[in-house]
This record gives sequence, structure tokens and C-alpha cells, in this order.
Amino acid sequence: MSLTEDAATSMVLAFVMSRVDYSNSVLHRVSSADVQPLQNVLNVAAGSILRKQKFDHITTDVRDRLHWLLV
Repeated sequence: MSLTEDAATSMVLAFVMSRVDYSNSVLHRVSSADVQPLQNVLNVAAGSILRKQKFDHITTDVRDRLHWLLV
């Protein structure tokens, strides 16, 4: 059994995005090399929600369907 897109979005928002929002002030003026692992986590989370394959491009889907901004 798999989750619906709405249920998967709720889970990611609860477990991943809440941690990102919590530490958001620490990310101010951080180098792109330090932010890249966080962007990778968000990409994997978005790919899980949208049921993408490992190497599928998700940038336009993130903006259009999930209304997320890139880090």
C-alpha cells in the first residue's frame, strides 16, 4: 500500500520541513557548499512525494506542484 500525494506531503512537512524551518536562522549567509546537503535532502523528499525516480529532474515540479523554493 502506498501513500497518497497529500499524505506524503503532510509527512514530509511534519518531519523534514519542520526541522528545516527550525534551523532556518542558522542558514543565513552560509556557503553554497554547506547548503548543498540540505538541498539534497529536500530534493529527495520532493522526489518521494512526487514519486520520481532517483535521477529525474524535479526543480520545475517543486515550484509548480509543491510550491517550494530552492534553498
